[in-house]
Amino acid sequence: LEYMNARNLQSYANILVTQPRRVAATSLADRVAVERSSPSPGKPGSIVGYNVRLSRAVADNAKIVYCTVGILLRMLVNPSENYSPTTDEAGNIGFSNPLSSLSHVVIDEVHERDLNT
Repeated sequence: LEYMNARNLQSYANILVTQPRRVAATSLADRVAVERSSPSPGKPGSIVGYNVRLSRAVADNAKIVYCTVGILLRMLVNPSENYSPTTDEAGNIGFSNPLSSLSHVVIDEVHERDLNT
């Protein structure tokens, strides 16, 4: 994110970071929000969020979202669950795949042995 900010490309940043466990994803999102002087994940104006099983805190303008590997796999296996309605200039309603809007995907702790990894 710092690299993109330095080059005035922050509007294109949409970073997804996976963590092996829910606690890691939520606590890391809280920590990064504090370090970046951003509101707590999910609050209006926050650039950091998290998406884990049974809990989601992502503001509309979030640039970094922490999630579990299981959430990423669900997005890859069944993208139709994650499609969101969009409207083009002509007023036609369509659907966009959220994976196509990601600028970076970081798979952290990939050495953790898990059914998903």
